[in-house]
Amino acid sequence: MNSTLYKIAEQIGIPKPPIDDELKVLIEEGKKIEAIKKVRMDLGLSLKDAKEYVDSL
Repeated sequence: MNSTLYKIAEQIGIPKPPIDDELKVLIEEGKKIEAIKKVRMDLGLSLKDAKEYVDSL
């Protein structure tokens, strides 16, 4: 459900969380699992939603 809310927020122009830049760096460094863990901890998403969130970046 949270991933759906983030998609809706993006469509209506609500700014992305500042965590996105940090996550993109982790992904570029090949640390996708660490990025997913960070999303889960910081945004409180489920594992599935956190993976979808990171994949969307």
